[in-house]
Amino acid sequence: MLDILVDLVEHYEDRHFPIPEAEPVELIRAHMTETGRTQADLGRLLGSAPRASEIMNRRRALTVDMIHKLHTVWGIPSECLIRPYHLAAA
Repeated sequence: MLDILVDLVEHYEDRHFPIPEAEPVELIRAHMTETGRTQADLGRLLGSAPRASEIMNRRRALTVDMIHKLHTVWGIPSECLIRPYHLAAA
């Protein structure tokens, strides 16, 4: 009986109060905050500080290699990082 009630509440919340999925950059930023990592840590992971800055400022998109590193080393789910997102205008 409780399972049915939980399912009904979840369905109601999903329908009336959907939670938008975070864009990859926002997800990385939240993960860094939660784990105490800095943009310098991201730069070391990705190979350079300027590259990390470009990613976090939305001037460059994540590559498959970057997504793989973020998933395997930091544990961020890769399916959350492969979503398309808007880059900053040049």
